[in-house]
Amino acid sequence: MTQTPIARGSHSVRFFESEESAHRTIAEYFIEDARLDDYCIMIARPGALAGVRRLLASNGARHFGTLKFVDAEEWFARFVRDGVLDREGVEDIVMQLLSQVPASAATAKVRLYGEFVDVLCERGHHAIALQMEDFAGLLFALEPRLSILCGYHIRHFGKHTDIGPLHDPISTVYAQGEETTPPGGAAVAEASLPVVYIVDDDASMRRSLGRLLTLSNWQVRMFDSAEAFLKEADALPDGCLVLDIQLGGMTGLDLIVLLAERGFRLPVIAMSGFHDESMEREAIRLGARAFLHKPFEPQILLDTIARVLRRA
Repeated sequence: MTQTPIARGSHSVRFFESEESAHRTIAEYFIEDARLDDYCIMIARPGALAGVRRLLASNGARHFGTLKFVDAEEWFARFVRDGVLDREGVEDIVMQLLSQVPASAATAKVRLYGEFVDVLCERGHHAIALQMEDFAGLLFALEPRLSILCGYHIRHFGKHTDIGPLHDPISTVYAQGEETTPPGGAAVAEASLPVVYIVDDDASMRRSLGRLLTLSNWQVRMFDSAEAFLKEADALPDGCLVLDIQLGGMTGLDLIVLLAERGFRLPVIAMSGFHDESMEREAIRLGARAFLHKPFEPQILLDTIARVLRRA
């Protein structure tokens, strides 16, 4: 698997359909431009540690410095009680690990691989998983040399979103930057694809949609309000707008009207978590090309995007 190098200050996500592919990616992440003063941390299942060590030994990989291991399954038993996360306990351990990194090696790389969120998803604790994803900002503030790679098994991905499960067959691993054929078909993989703009004030929904579309090799831009989108609208390239109707401030319906008044030809896919037929009719009347009710299946969104762009 060809990986895009993960720079300092970056939080990257990779999706896997097999443990072997996950172990290979972790090993590549640790040995990319390796130095003897690099500091690597694995917060993972014991099987991941064994698999990575086996790959490093079989390939004769040169030593990359310190490797610290934390058992993610033990973390679950220790820090999740009755569906509640002891976040302070998790933060304390990670900060202790980072405090052990020698300050003298200014050019060293500090690399963290984590699959604790995947363990949470596997066990159905998706709200806690979303809390953990916001932890990265604190870690980067503590350690500017840090990069983070998070691993998810594809079978857990759909359960971790607000848009329903991904459906088989999935014949390959989808990650941003890979040359693969995505679930939406070969045409989706073209490099010249338009940008899909997501406007939704629900951070969890934005993340879910952004991951789904990135996995399908679409270019994605996300905005948390209609006002934020309008600030950049004049300079944005052609694409498709996936728009939540129930936005705080300017509503999605207001945005559709304003875009039409300004002469924008951007096709709009409206969506809502409320099953209100009058709202749906109004969105279509104002110019939306399609209307989706949350939660919806991922393939429905992918097919709808492809359809409205063909007709744009």
